[in-house]
Amino acid sequence: MYIWNVFKTLVYLLFCSKKFAYSDPTEKGVITELVPIELNLYKRSLNDKYEYKQIDKSGIYTVKDGYGFASVGSFHPGSKFRSYIWKASNSSEYANKVILISSDIGDLYKIFIHLFDGTRNVYFKKLDSPWKRMDVNRNVRIPVNLNIVQDTNFYNVTKDGDLKIFTPRTGFVFDSIIHWINPADTKRTIWKARNRNECSSRIEYFVDKTLEPNFGILMIYLLNGEKIKLITDNVNYIGNTWILFDLKKEIPIQIRIDNTKDSLFYENYLSGPLRVIDAKPGFVFNGLFHWNDRHKTTDIIWRTLRPDKYSRQVLVEPIVGFKIYSNNVIIFHLDGTSTHLMSVDDGWSPIEPSIELDIGYKLSTVAYQYIKIKDIEYFIPNGSFLFKQVLRKGLSSKSDIKFWKAKNQWEYVKKVFIVPLGKKEKYLVLLLVTNKLILFLKSEVSPWILQPNDEYAIYRLLSLGVDFSIPKRISKQIEQEQCRPQQQSVFQPNVSEPEIPVLKSEIEPEKLIELDINKMHGLKGYDIFYRDNKVIFTAREPYLFSSVINGNEILWKPKSVDEYADKVIYKVVNGNHKIKVYFPDENRYNITKNKALMDFNPSEVEVLVVKTNKPNTEI
Repeated sequence: MYIWNVFKTLVYLLFCSKKFAYSDPTEKGVITELVPIELNLYKRSLNDKYEYKQIDKSGIYTVKDGYGFASVGSFHPGSKFRSYIWKASNSSEYANKVILISSDIGDLYKIFIHLFDGTRNVYFKKLDSPWKRMDVNRNVRIPVNLNIVQDTNFYNVTKDGDLKIFTPRTGFVFDSIIHWINPADTKRTIWKARNRNECSSRIEYFVDKTLEPNFGILMIYLLNGEKIKLITDNVNYIGNTWILFDLKKEIPIQIRIDNTKDSLFYENYLSGPLRVIDAKPGFVFNGLFHWNDRHKTTDIIWRTLRPDKYSRQVLVEPIVGFKIYSNNVIIFHLDGTSTHLMSVDDGWSPIEPSIELDIGYKLSTVAYQYIKIKDIEYFIPNGSFLFKQVLRKGLSSKSDIKFWKAKNQWEYVKKVFIVPLGKKEKYLVLLLVTNKLILFLKSEVSPWILQPNDEYAIYRLLSLGVDFSIPKRISKQIEQEQCRPQQQSVFQPNVSEPEIPVLKSEIEPEKLIELDINKMHGLKGYDIFYRDNKVIFTAREPYLFSSVINGNEILWKPKSVDEYADKVIYKVVNGNHKIKVYFPDENRYNITKNKALMDFNPSEVEVLVVKTNKPNTEI
């Protein structure tokens, strides 16, 4: 009985094994009736076995009914040696479509081989290199051509003005950057990755066409998270050099003040009658120039090699019609100072930063901003400008109303406000450089009347919404009637006006200035005036001169720690260059009008010993 059961089991297993080993030859994946053909990419002529279609840089081969691609190669038809890119191992691996893609620069090729069962094989080739099958888990390294302006089968190209952004398609990364320079058709390799981690996933390319020659910048984003910045001063010159630039540093550039368009380096916009040029992040200004149409040359307006004197903002005045007459320029330096220049006889000279203010002229100028916020009117000087006189000019039949005229530098006005008090009254507020407030009140029944000193005036003005913190330096145009959040005021109401200069022994170290007489532009802490072929350097409160130098040569320094000077006069006597140094004396602050620059260049200076108002003291 046992033997009989074993026999039945063996017969059953034998029958089942035959049943499940059988496979229908018409099952999907087993195609026995296809005629195998060989695809030679070298030969593109049409035949009765497949169709060929050319679309841009792609060649598409599609088999006709009853045929299948059994292999793909590229070789001369008469050659004995045949090089195959791909071969099917059996009829189930035959392909029904092959797509050959070439790059715009002719150095890259890619093949897509589509099988009947829906799978796809991809092969890749660089010039003079063998074909390789692409690993879906490994990106292929390819070059990017900066001349390309449209998307390719290997990477995408987007444009934003003069900025081009290259991003690789799936399966690719950038390992080099090339550039074709016409008319010589010279191919240049600008950058090449040393290893896979240094390949790039994004490249930004900018050419500033407002400059001649064209300035170029490349920003390369690496796979390891790092960035590379390359710059060149002439993108179209065959022998140009791309320089690696430290990303932590700002690039100094020179700008044309007669340009009215934005660029990669700066924003260029109007604010009232002024043209404002703001440096973009990563850039600073180290020079200004403009195009001289009469002489067909570029004229240098200003230039510096000192990093602390670089600038991020420049004001140009004014705009007249369709032409820029840049008679006044203000340069804001990184150290907080500013330089004011005026066009004089085809040259540029520093100007005296003190003007009169007509409160009836409610427009911004190169000297100040006019801003109206919540019915409060602000006159804010730009840069180092101050108001030496405040008035309201009368109409044809009326005389001027003179509110204030400074007698010395302590009485200069740094900000002016007009504050409404209901519908019929308003304040005119003058904020002096000493932080003293001067108030005038006007009502329906009385003209402007000077108000007595009031230590609580500051609190009353703050409660009315006056913003003392609006900066002197111009910024993006503030919208009319804009509601600004109340900020901590920088105005200190408890600071009293100094009747005489601050005692020298109380001067803080940062308020002491080393005066270099070779620098003929007003810097932080002092002003420059010109009179009778003399240069007068006058310190502003609370600054004083700790020494006088000529380049590296020390001309004067105090004998004791508290003998600091507040004025230096530089002049030429019988061909000899001399200076006079003065200690503080409130009667010496005579404001003189600026004149043309002197016709001599300081080189050798004779120090003249003079008597001073300080007993038993001479310099």
